[in-house]
Amino acid sequence: VGSGRLPTAEMSAGSSSEQKEALLEVRTEPSWERKVFRSNVEVDNGGWQYAMSFRRVKESEDRPVTEADAILMKVFTSTITDEWKQQDAQLWERLRGEGGEQVMLSELHDLVFDKCTEVLTGQDCGFDVGWQVSVVDDEVFLKIRLADDENIKHLASKIEMQVPI
Repeated sequence: VGSGRLPTAEMSAGSSSEQKEALLEVRTEPSWERKVFRSNVEVDNGGWQYAMSFRRVKESEDRPVTEADAILMKVFTSTITDEWKQQDAQLWERLRGEGGEQVMLSELHDLVFDKCTEVLTGQDCGFDVGWQVSVVDDEVFLKIRLADDENIKHLASKIEMQVPI
């Protein structure tokens, strides 16, 4: 995530938009950490099932991005991008390079991270998410789990997967 703005804890499908916004503030202290190979590492036994890696953009690497809209359309499905365009037409004008204001690489990384957390914690998915910064501070790991039985049943039926009930 480019700007160093990271979610502070966990989000779930039941979180309000205010709770989700509060969770995207800068985290100042981990709840518990220990030393691993001369680095402080947060100990997390949260039952996470999957992680997505997001490279952090260093200030020296930040630059304007051309055709940012095309990049996002490759990352997300047309269903997501079409709805997103309706929700925030001004942003998509900027992403297309209209109006003279360019999108920076760090902002593009933030947009991808934010949209991933929004989709994963949304009504259709219902995942819980958390985060952790890599030991060398060059990546953010978006940790994902599906812990709620109702969400598991909903997703299983949506993709027509048979699971024991």
